[in-house]
Amino acid sequence: MTSRYDYDIVILNVPWSDLSVPFSAPAVLKGIAESHGYKAKTIDFNVDLFTNFCDKQSEKYTQVQEYYMTYTKDKPKIINEFYDHIITTLKKYKFRYLGISVFYILSQKATFELCNRLREDMPDTKIVLGGKGLGVYNHLSLGPYLSDEEKKLRFDRLMAEKDLSDFFILGDAEDAIIDLLSGKLDDSAGDISNWFVPQKDNLEYPFANFDDYKLDQYIEKNAQVQIPIISSKGCVRRCDFCDVPSQFKKFQSKNGKRMAEEMLHLAKKYNTQKFTMADSIANGNLKALIEFAGIIAKHNRNAPDSQKIKWSSNWIHRPVGQLTEAAFKLIAESGAEHFTVGAEHFSDNVLKSMGKKTNMAGLVHELSLFRKYGVQCSINQIIGHWSETYDDFMEHIDHLIKLGPYFTNDTITSIKAHLFYIMSNTPAAMNSEKTGLEMLDDDFSLAWYTVKNPNLTLKPRLARYYFMIVLARYLKYPLDQRSFQIKNHIHRLQESLPRAMKLFDSRVNRNQFKPCKIFANIENIEAYAESKMREFFKDTKVKLKFESNSYKGDPILFVKINGELILEKSFGQGQHEIVLDMKYDYVYNNKIEIGMKGKNKKYDTKLDANGNIVQDKNIHLKALEIDSINVLDYPAYFNENAKFVVDNKPTEPKYGFWHNGSTTLEFEAPFWRHLQGKKIIENYATKDKYDFEQNLNQFKNFFTRIEY
Repeated sequence: MTSRYDYDIVILNVPWSDLSVPFSAPAVLKGIAESHGYKAKTIDFNVDLFTNFCDKQSEKYTQVQEYYMTYTKDKPKIINEFYDHIITTLKKYKFRYLGISVFYILSQKATFELCNRLREDMPDTKIVLGGKGLGVYNHLSLGPYLSDEEKKLRFDRLMAEKDLSDFFILGDAEDAIIDLLSGKLDDSAGDISNWFVPQKDNLEYPFANFDDYKLDQYIEKNAQVQIPIISSKGCVRRCDFCDVPSQFKKFQSKNGKRMAEEMLHLAKKYNTQKFTMADSIANGNLKALIEFAGIIAKHNRNAPDSQKIKWSSNWIHRPVGQLTEAAFKLIAESGAEHFTVGAEHFSDNVLKSMGKKTNMAGLVHELSLFRKYGVQCSINQIIGHWSETYDDFMEHIDHLIKLGPYFTNDTITSIKAHLFYIMSNTPAAMNSEKTGLEMLDDDFSLAWYTVKNPNLTLKPRLARYYFMIVLARYLKYPLDQRSFQIKNHIHRLQESLPRAMKLFDSRVNRNQFKPCKIFANIENIEAYAESKMREFFKDTKVKLKFESNSYKGDPILFVKINGELILEKSFGQGQHEIVLDMKYDYVYNNKIEIGMKGKNKKYDTKLDANGNIVQDKNIHLKALEIDSINVLDYPAYFNENAKFVVDNKPTEPKYGFWHNGSTTLEFEAPFWRHLQGKKIIENYATKDKYDFEQNLNQFKNFFTRIEY
């Protein structure tokens, strides 16, 4: 008997961002449905919007980004045209169910609007909603559409009240989709609370199926598409600002062998070696991660370069000792190339209040491992946490300056800075006895107050955020473009400001607030930063790695630092590494001179009958590290700025000594800061669509009008 349906289910994703990585959920569910004998199709409307309707170079792209990601009702014409396209596309197929993946809060506006259109144009469609965005309260981008009462509803309940969906899968959809297709869930599912699907203890499901995706549309600078893979769900921590604990009651993980098998399968099937783990964290289950890393590292050791696996993920930094250096080395060998680290804050007091279960020492330790094994990272920052005192914030800023070498040596590739907003389904909001929090909005709002930290009102929070952004800019730290989209912030602030003022007026006497001390530092940010660098970087370590070759005695290596002879010693045949202390001079240029002496050109070189060198006394320089930065990694800078002398005569750049001579490098203190000024650092901030300085002035003008 022939089915009257082309597909049992069509699963689509709505747009919310741009084309960086394909959405994983539809592909995962397609793989599961087809393994049970059901026909499933996925449609990636995110691709259609950002390729067929607009591109990154167009004004339309900017309009679409602003519309879906901000608190605005001004709908660009292109949006309605796009929804027409979706309806036209769906009408080509006959299907039992239409599944929509509500990936996150930024998927809500498109889901809301599309479901309204579906009820008008395809009223008989059975709509199934699933995804993390269902369990989020209030709706940043949806605010203008909703009444005050509707804003208090969780997104799934809002959609139920408006009859915009027939089924809601809250929790794991991997089993629920089969229950739906097999008829275990019917139209009389009842109260929405009955639609929650309990989580399983493991994630052992069929592999994801991306056959319907236009994967070639996700290729930009890279030669290969980056495929998402789910290795875990949930998190092993309950950070008080995060809504993941409310979405996932427990942490689930695939075993390491299964993770590796799926990655290798997808690599072969879709001809790619680039992956991202679409997880809250990749290192929640260390045993599974190490098992996975061992398998992929073995693959990489035996594979040609074109087939070596590369992957990235989110990462929680752990206290020192929880992950051994040997384990991390194995993870790096498995192709780990970039982690987005949930550092959040650099004050141990704030980290403790957040429930992070780690400290700054743990982060610095892991950064040193990242640097050693060539893994890059982005650092998440949350400013204005409910517990953050002025001293806590200044401690955060001090550590930000201290991390300068990691930004300069490309270990930290960007900062992702966020203001602390309250979501009602987070531990911070639900544990008011501890936090003392009160809020007027249910989600993503500045309208909150805490008796535990009464001086942390709206203006200090904004001032601190602004200060950190300006400081990062001054230090030439790379900023993620989404960290400072001024229009997004202004939309949020304008919406929240009246309610925030009302809240503060009802709780406290405005006269009791202390002055916003951060402003003095803002107005003198250059002087502040320079004084702190002098305080924190009084000295450094100079590390030399070199190869020594002997003939009729060993070569003599000498090192002078700021004119003082620090080392003069002979080194025998072999590889050597030495570490020297250096006191920075902030008045004059610093100078390091490295050289060889004691070679007799006539007697210290052995030649064969044809005049070829058989044996020689010499030194080959392999690395010169200052502030943990290998100067030789920047040959253009080194060749241009160093002075090379052989037998007392200037010569061309040399990375070793075959005659008596030296190499001298002069630089301003500290070296990492000096090096920033000598190379072009391309980062997201410099490529932002909006003028950065103008945005900063706009932001500053906005919060200077705030009384609190």
